[in-house]
Parts: sequence; structure tokens; C-alpha cells
Amino acid sequence: MIINTPTTTIVFVNAQVANYQNLLKQVQPDTEFLLINADQDGIEQITNTLKNRQNITSVQIISHGGEGEIQLGRTRLNRDSIQAYREQLEQWRKALTAEADILLFGCSVGFGQGQEFLRDLSIFTGADVAASVDITGNALLGGDWDLEFATGNIESGIAISSEGQQAYAGILPLIVEYFIGNNTKEGNGVERTEVKQWSTRSTISNSAGLIREDWGTGSPPNSNVNQDNFIVRWTGYVYASSTGDYKFYENSDDGVRLWVNNRRLIEEWNKSGLDKENSASIYLEGGKWYAIQMDYFDWDASAAVNLQWQPPGSSKAYIPNNYLIPLASSTATGPNDLGYGLKGEYFNNRDLSGNPVYTQVDSAINFDWGDGSPNNKVNSNNFSVRWTGSIVIPETGSYVFSAETDDGVRLRINNSSNYDIDRWSDGSRSQDGGYIRTFSKGNVVPITLEYFENSGGAKAKLLWQAWTNDNKTNEIISKSFIPTTSLIPYTDRPNIYISFFTGASEQDGKAQFKIGTSSTIPAGGINVFYRLLPLNGASTDDFSDPNLGQLTLTPTEKEKVITINIADDDIAESNENLRIEIIPGVQYQSGYSLDVPIIDNEPIISVIGYENPEEAGKTGKLKLKFDRPLTQTLTLKFEVSNSGNDTESDDYLLRTVTVSNNQLDSKQEVTVDLVEAKDDDITDLPRNGEKFTVRLVPNSGNLNNYHVNASQNSATFTIVDDEPTIGIEKLTDGSEDRGKNAEFKLVFDRQRGKEFTLKLNLEAVTNKDASDPNKYVKTTGTNTIRGNHINTTKGADYLFYWRYADHSKKEYFTGNEITVQANTGQSNKTMIIGVEPIDDDVAENTESVTVRLVQPTNGSGTENKFYQVDTQKQSATVSIEDNEPTLELVTVRNAKEYGALLSDQEDAYSIGYIELQQFDIKSSTRIAI
Repeated sequence: MIINTPTTTIVFVNAQVANYQNLLKQVQPDTEFLLINADQDGIEQITNTLKNRQNITSVQIISHGGEGEIQLGRTRLNRDSIQAYREQLEQWRKALTAEADILLFGCSVGFGQGQEFLRDLSIFTGADVAASVDITGNALLGGDWDLEFATGNIESGIAISSEGQQAYAGILPLIVEYFIGNNTKEGNGVERTEVKQWSTRSTISNSAGLIREDWGTGSPPNSNVNQDNFIVRWTGYVYASSTGDYKFYENSDDGVRLWVNNRRLIEEWNKSGLDKENSASIYLEGGKWYAIQMDYFDWDASAAVNLQWQPPGSSKAYIPNNYLIPLASSTATGPNDLGYGLKGEYFNNRDLSGNPVYTQVDSAINFDWGDGSPNNKVNSNNFSVRWTGSIVIPETGSYVFSAETDDGVRLRINNSSNYDIDRWSDGSRSQDGGYIRTFSKGNVVPITLEYFENSGGAKAKLLWQAWTNDNKTNEIISKSFIPTTSLIPYTDRPNIYISFFTGASEQDGKAQFKIGTSSTIPAGGINVFYRLLPLNGASTDDFSDPNLGQLTLTPTEKEKVITINIADDDIAESNENLRIEIIPGVQYQSGYSLDVPIIDNEPIISVIGYENPEEAGKTGKLKLKFDRPLTQTLTLKFEVSNSGNDTESDDYLLRTVTVSNNQLDSKQEVTVDLVEAKDDDITDLPRNGEKFTVRLVPNSGNLNNYHVNASQNSATFTIVDDEPTIGIEKLTDGSEDRGKNAEFKLVFDRQRGKEFTLKLNLEAVTNKDASDPNKYVKTTGTNTIRGNHINTTKGADYLFYWRYADHSKKEYFTGNEITVQANTGQSNKTMIIGVEPIDDDVAENTESVTVRLVQPTNGSGTENKFYQVDTQKQSATVSIEDNEPTLELVTVRNAKEYGALLSDQEDAYSIGYIELQQFDIKSSTRIAI
């Protein structure tokens, strides 16, 4: 009868979690798994699921998270939104037990202010709530599945039983841009108004570090810039593997500016030499990618630049290539093209009317034109500019935006109905926004900045400042210019997707994916960047990308198929996955990633049969089945377990097993010799055979060229010991009558394959008076066996011999041992020990003769050799009956003295005599003599 056990643990997984299908495979038994639809209210989905449930002990949610928030479908549950869901959350109590737990698996949900969020959730649901304070998931990117903060006693275990997935960032260079000219004014790197030309995208990388260049008195190769008076910009992301203070170092000839995580760390925008090193530190959380931008300018003469870092607990070093990845490419060169920054539309009037006379993407709003003009198409006075686009929020917090202008300014954030700044009048000013805006990390916030210049000096600068709370305490971004990496020039960015096209197969040598969009693509097209990540034991050696992680989509080609080369490495690999992931870019948006298994083409081997080895020389065999033909010769690896007293080299040897395709039969099966038992002369215990298990295992590392069927991977062998167990039994008693010998039988439980010596203890006879020392001499063949009454050795009253049951051989003992021939001891070669009495004409009592088996041992006395004496049949005794008669006195007649009468009146002349009779012991009768 099947008994259905009600589920007590429910796991909810957000469908937006990449590769959630693999999590489904890792759910513990008796756990219910439910998917939260990405386009529905996740709180509502969970509430409806729990509505008809009872006695739930654990609710576990796996989704994307942040400090004090977790994504549930289209709902972002945090401290701001939790009040709106209070009624639904309180309904969960009906389904939960009094000791129930809610486990939230999402990055940093329990960090900082998140702890108050968890307490609110606990109060509303009545459950103990736990969450992580750091990165959750991928171990190689610094993640784990530990929930470090809890509101109460957590009794539930994690319902997902998976090892930490391995991942390694693809080796992609940073974006490198080269500019003619330089700008030593204050500002965020290069002001585009100074840029006369720049090159197409180029890359620089070497084995030591990415930003480590010495161009001497020349210019960067293939950069199309002059040997002096040029600028280089690197933009992308840097990976922090551990949490702590990271110290960045630069030394250059000439100037450098460095931003990390949208904070300016180094500002040395001046002429200098390599003899000066600048450094600054920033605290980064492990397991995250952070935006990085480095601007460098060369004034004249030598040109060199170096960037190094010192991670927590490490030494100063160049940043490795695989810790740096690019942003999207930027190729804007003129009006209506889109790149980093905000889209600037320039008007030759002060009220933004009519059509712009000039349009460009400005990398930062950090301009001081003085009495000049932004462009030769724009007036030096009486002009206006409208900048539009979006700000990518780097950290969750409360933001205030500021402007420094001469003259008028208006700032609108997040399409608000109210301006944050509204000072549309003449004058030079520094103006903070009138609102504190709260945003979450990763939000893309629309922005419109409008500016007009009346006359005289002209400047326009956009700044921000952020704190963790509305009280403006715990500053997370100091007041600074908004960097290029946080500005994008439009709000309606194409949404990029990835879809599966063909599988990743070593046999086919490729995997194919589709990357595209259904959105509108700007006329100039967009460059999409992606990276390949090896998962679950895969490595970057398993695949290669001829496209180098980028492609271009255009209005007429909105989808492309990319082909990834899959290496056939002759190495058996299981459950390896390849992830393709869209890298965040300014020209598009995407949260897509896709995991596909890499299908291996190495064989799977199953153990389907075996034959036991024997010490007598029979080799133990293993029968193997392969799931496919072999393309190479395999050397198989085996391990031994449950061996008891058996040890390899002492009791057996495992032979080296190699298998090639020509050994396989039509069923792709083969029987191989594996176990060679050693005949060690030791009687092994237990006597029914020594058992040990041989398991087929994968080889190590790059030598592993096959898979093992986990459910059919072993055989338990029994080594049949060659040494017999021997006992002795009485067959028959004997007597001194001719031919009536007493005999014993030796009982062997098996026959040994080689000769050995059986040792006995043969008892001597009892001492008797011996008037004739030669009385008991008997000749048998060439041997003379002499009894010795004084020493009472065997042979004085009887002789010992042994024979086969079939009488094919008989020998008399001359000592206390028998040489047992190979393969004897049973059947017609059963060994009989006989006692042959000597009819010595001496009246004796019935004698007993005992034969005892002697156990030989090794030198230390710890192990028995050659045979095992059966302790229940270690000795036996026979009796030998004497054949001399037993006489009884019947009558005594005394003689008379001459001429006298005896007292009984008998004649004195009578002769005296004794009357005797013989007593037959067997029949208890008396015979007159």
C-alpha cells in the first residue's frame, strides 16, 4: 500500500532566475516546487498557493534580491511595499505551523536595512525569517547558500541540494577609445566638444595585465592618433572576488583620472612623469562587478600608463584580464548618433524652440565654455541645450541631484510632474534639487536637463549625492559629477533576448544561439556584447568564440545566430554547462542569460557481471558494457572497498585493464581479467571466502576519458581460499586379532592445489615390562619399526599408517607428519589414518589411541599456514582390544603330606592342583580349561 505524505516544504522560484530548470532537479524529496511567473504579482501567486494548505513548516523563495528587497514576479517586495501586502501576508499564517520558517535566497536581502524588512515580514506572517547578507549562489563569483541573518530559530534545511556552481568570467578586453587632443580642465575625462576624431573600437591585452602600456615617444598602434597630444579611455567592469578595501595604483606619463563604482578615486589630470605614483582605496563587496573608467592623456614626449591594484589580503599586482569586461561599444561621432552620456540638442535661442542646430551625445554634463560656444554651429551667447536620457543607479539609496550653471536651468527626474530644479533665469548659481529621490540599484531613471545661456560666461554641470536614507546620513556617493558609465542617451532602449538554436555537443563541435530584439533599433545599429561562462566543472578550454563576444544588430537584421566552437577534448565530463549572458550595455537592456548542457561524447561504462577468483590460479573477471563504440584505447581505473582482512599485494593483485574498440562484441560488451588471487599459504578468515568490492571509477583530471554508470559500477568478489579446513573422525576401533585395524578419517572441506605437510600428534603406548627388547620388531619393506618399551614410543604395541580411501597408496609413519599431495583429501583420495595392533602375546587391558591434528603457524604465530584445523574435530580416539585370554581361579587342591590326612579328610597322597576357567569379556561367558 502506498501512503501519501503531505508536503511540508514548498519552494517558490522566480522564473527570472537564470537556469532555474537545474534547480528543479536538485529539490529534496517530499518538496513541492512552484514557479513564480515573471509577468504576474508574485505575492498573489504565493498567497493563492497557500490558501488551501495546512501544516507547512517551510516556505523557501529563490529569486533576485538586494538590500532589503526581493523580486517576486513583477512585484518587488521591500520595506516600502510590504505594507501594501500586509493583508495577504497575514493570510499565510493559516497555512504555516507555529514553528514555520521562511527562507529567502537572494543576494544581500538581509544586509543593512534589510534586517528591518525581514522583521516586518516575520511579524506579518508569524514565521521565523532568514536571508543572506551577501552574494547568494555561484561560488566562484563569491556566492554561497548560507543565510547569515535570521529573526528567530531556523529549523528548516535548504531544499536545494546542489554543489556550488563553478563559473569563470570570459576573457574579454575593456573598451578602449582613442581621442585626438586633450583637455586639462576640470571634468569627467574628455569633453566631447574637444574631440575632433576617434578611432573604431580597439582592444589591448597582454599576459601580465590589461592596462600596462609604454608607447615611448610614439602613439598606440592602430589608434589613428598623433604621437603627442592624445587621450585614451578604458571603460568596463572590474570584478571584486572578495570583500574589503581595494587599493588602486596608477603611474603614468602624463595625466590620469580613475573612477571605480562611479566614484572618482584618482584625479591627476596634469603633466607628470613615471616617477610619481598615485593611489586610492575603495571598499567593495566580494562577488560583484563594478563599473570602472580610466582616462589618460599624453601631452608630449614619452607616453606610458599603468594600472594596478591590491585586493584584500593580496599583494600589489596588475589587474588580470579575466577580472575586466567591457561595456557596450560607443561609436557616436555626430548628430543623432547614440553612445555613452546624454543626448544633447543645441538650439540657437534661449527657449529651446524650433529644431536643434546641433545634436551630439555628451559623455558627461560638465561644461565650462567661458565666453565660447559648444560648437561652431552654436552661438556663443543666447543659446540653449536640452539633455535627455537616463541615469543608471549604481547603489540603492536616497539621491539628490544638483546643477551648477550660468545661466538658467531646469531639471526633471523620473518623469516627475515637478521639476527638481526650476531656475529659468539669468545668473550664475549652484542649485540643489528640491526632492530626495529613493532608487534601487540598477534602476534606469529618465532625466531631462534644460539649460540656457544669455550672455557672458557659459557653464553647465550636473552632479549627484546619495545616502542610505532620507535623513542624509551614511553617505554612499559624495557630491560629484555623474560619470559617463551611469548615463545613457535615451530611455527606450531595445530589449535583447537570447534563445536556444542548437545544442552544445562535442560530437558536432558547436553550439548555436540566437541573439536579437523585437524592439526598434536606431538607424546606426547597436553593438551587443555577451560573455560565455563555464558552469558545473566546465572550463574556458571547452569552447571558443570566433565572434569575440560581440555582434551588431541593425534595423534590417534584428536577430543573429552565433556559433560557439565546442572542443572535443577526449575527457569525460558530466553535467557541464555553458552559459551565454548578455553584458549590460548603454545601447540596450537585457537581463537574459541562457544555460545549455555540453553533451559529452566519451563512453559510459556499466559493470554487468563478474566471476570470482581462486587462489588455485583462477583469475577474477569483470564483464563491462559500453554505451557507444570507442574512439580511443581506454585504461580503466578501479578502487577497492569493504576489503576486511584482504589487502592488495598481500592477498590479490588488480591487473591493469585496457580496452579498445576491437575487443568489444556486437553488443559492445567485453569480459576482462581483473583480480589475480595470490596463493599465500595462509588460511584466511572467514573460511567461506574473503570478500571485497571493486569499483570502476573515473580517472583523474585530463586522463579521465570515460564515464561510469553510477548505478552499475561495482562487483563484490569472493576469493576462495586454497587452504583446506581439516578435521579427524574415528572410522572404527581395532583389536590384536589379525586384520582388525583401528582407523581414522581426515575430513577436508576442499583440496589444495599444491603439496603441503600435515602435522600430527601420535600418542605413545603405556609402559610395560619388557624382557625381550626385540620382541616387537617388525619389518615393513625397507623400514624396520622397533618398539621401545622404556621410551614408550609408537610401535611398541601398534603401528601407524595412512592410506587413500581407494587403497591406491599406503605408507607407515616414521614420524609425526604426512606429505599431502596436491589436489587430494576428498572423494577416492580421502586420507585414512590406521592403527595396526601388534599381537604381542602379552595380556593387556583394552588400550585407547588418540591422534591429534597440529596447527602450523607463521613465524610470529599470528596466522595459520597451509591448512586450518577444525577445532570441533581436532582429535579422535580409537580403542584396541587385547586378544590374550582372561583367566579365573576355580579350584585350588592342596597335596597331603605322606601318611597323614588333611583337615578336609582328603588323602594325603593326593597331588595338589589349581582349576582355571577363561572369561570371555565380549559374551560374558566362562569356558572351562
